[in-house]
Amino acid sequence: MQSDKLLEKKLGGEFTVEGEWWLPRPPNLTESEFKRFGTLTFDPDNSNGISLDVAGWLEPDIESYYELGKQFTEGRFGDRRNVIWGSTTESELISLFGCYMQGHKADILPVSTYHAHLLFASNRVWLNTDELKFETLNVTYSHLHDWVGKSALHTSSFDPKKEQTVSLDKTHLITSAEVGDYVISIGIGAYASFSGSPPTTAEFRQNTCFHVKQKDGEMISCPELFRLQSGINNFLSLTSNEPIFPLTIDVTAPVEGEQPATARVLFEPVRTSPKKTSSGRHMLFTYNSVANIFENALQKVIEDENMQPLYNQFFAEFRNPSTFVEDRFMAIIRAIEVFHRRVFDQGYYVPEDEYKDGLRKDLEEVVNDADIGTNFRKSLCKKLEYGYEY
Repeated sequence: MQSDKLLEKKLGGEFTVEGEWWLPRPPNLTESEFKRFGTLTFDPDNSNGISLDVAGWLEPDIESYYELGKQFTEGRFGDRRNVIWGSTTESELISLFGCYMQGHKADILPVSTYHAHLLFASNRVWLNTDELKFETLNVTYSHLHDWVGKSALHTSSFDPKKEQTVSLDKTHLITSAEVGDYVISIGIGAYASFSGSPPTTAEFRQNTCFHVKQKDGEMISCPELFRLQSGINNFLSLTSNEPIFPLTIDVTAPVEGEQPATARVLFEPVRTSPKKTSSGRHMLFTYNSVANIFENALQKVIEDENMQPLYNQFFAEFRNPSTFVEDRFMAIIRAIEVFHRRVFDQGYYVPEDEYKDGLRKDLEEVVNDADIGTNFRKSLCKKLEYGYEY
């Protein structure tokens, strides 16, 4: 079965791709003789996530299905499947990270199932996440067009009875901000695709994305990729007042002696489904509203380590709200408490040292001398521990 290219897939979108799969083994990592045909699938409605079914097994030193089952049961595979490589029928090279065997079954032919947390589709493969270094990141988000509110498509007339011409802006940056060690920009552009010979159908689309690179030309590591993506995501969600999610993450990586490699990152996003339609008029603050504070706002959301616990607390519930209103209320209250503690420097009646060396000792002495049960005494002393705080 012919499959669509993963380089054109969106995050969280269902896909099926066929090809050959193998474990990288020295000395010729990409020319393994022990390759197995298999199918890679992702179903966003299935908890299995990114799943790979291969005919037989990937371990060259396993000689029988019985031995495979025994080692799987005994958990003796270790970390050998941290990465799996593949070559699809679309001639794409795939690097799967965070892999482990999920199960196996004996049918007409034995089939092994592997699970992966992270997928890189590219024109090359990587051995581990430590070697993943990127020159640039390009990330698109849900409803980003509406938030930006600018068009790269221009038509001479909206009257269907008149002859029309359409002009497309080439990709360009509308703003840039220095955020820590990075330059984060918003880029927009448009492209056209045609079908038929001669062409009978034309489709015009705008592309709007966040573009990220290091200020000093250094590479961006894999953990930094996810930190930056998450920070931009939080910023957009705050201004839009609705959960915003990444749709695509494309990266460029240097390859010695060759042109830089381009890759698309796919993974299992933990999320609720975004609204299918949105409009700038329903958002709290569109780009035009925050253009004059864009750089400072991004700095606060992405680089302010003091506020990260607040963002983690708030967005955990914001993106995946509980079905119970009581849980949602308590999540907001906890976020407000974290915000208060992070914003106000003096959150106490008296300094901690003064309290612990003075009043707390006097109060604990009264509690310890009281004729009460042990558990009650422990409970009161525990409450006194933080009695100096608001």
